[in-house]
Amino acid sequence: MRRSRVQQSIEAALVPLLEAGEQSRVRAAAWMADRRPRVPLVFTGRALYYVALTDRRLLVFDTPRRGRPLLEADLLLTKRLESLSLRGVSARPPLLQVRLGLGKAREVVLEFRPRDHGAGRAIAEAVWGGERATESTGESTGESTGESTGESVPRAAAGPA
Repeated sequence: MRRSRVQQSIEAALVPLLEAGEQSRVRAAAWMADRRPRVPLVFTGRALYYVALTDRRLLVFDTPRRGRPLLEADLLLTKRLESLSLRGVSARPPLLQVRLGLGKAREVVLEFRPRDHGAGRAIAEAVWGGERATESTGESTGESTGESTGESVPRAAAGPA
């Protein structure tokens, strides 16, 4: 199925599931597997799933079989961003791997194709941002100083002048 068709079908299935004021941010297809201790990822059963990121949640849909549209009944996983933890991101060509913690004991690995690396990075940044928002207020001062040290702002200000 073409990428645009995948995104359209995810968007159509998302409409009845969105909460009031919730916005869809990213839609993509990704390979997903549960990470098990002492079992290499290559030996775990991976499957292709449809992933959607909103400003509040991560939703994972089962891939519909040939000729059937994606339905809200295909929803397998829905988690608030605050309940997820980012365990790691690695670019192992050609796939981008995002490892997410779903509680203390469960870890899920999402692998994105090269054309969907941006979606994988957006999910990682959203989960990481949710982690930082739930941490103590001492961290919030570090975040503001970290964001203000970006060199692109001074260069942009100096360039046009």
